[in-house]
Amino acid sequence: MKKTISSLLSQLRSEERNERLLAIRDLEKIKEIVAKSLIKSIDDKNPNVQVEAIRALWGFAHPPVLKAYVKALHHPNIDVRENAANALECFGDPTHIRAVEQALARAKDKEEERTMRTTITLLKKKYGMQ
Repeated sequence: MKKTISSLLSQLRSEERNERLLAIRDLEKIKEIVAKSLIKSIDDKNPNVQVEAIRALWGFAHPPVLKAYVKALHHPNIDVRENAANALECFGDPTHIRAVEQALARAKDKEEERTMRTTITLLKKKYGMQ
């Protein structure tokens, strides 16, 4: 039997602990399916769709999502690159600094340079590297 999101949310309010635990597990599975679909949308042919997919993935700090953000740093559209950098600023770790530094070297204008520099600075500060 397939459950709806609405029924799972209701199940979270159950008096039964096991029911609440099952609902959480089912919602986690849905979250993973949603994340996979949104990652695929980062490769959509329309930059507006790509930007919205990146924004929708905020909060998903899983390795496949972070990998998609790094890949998006190479995108030809500046909005896609800047949104990917902003996402890495929030959810990235020190291993992502090099990718953002490379994106900085390819920056097309001052605003993009500022976005990349800010991301690098904040990641370094966040992890005590400055």
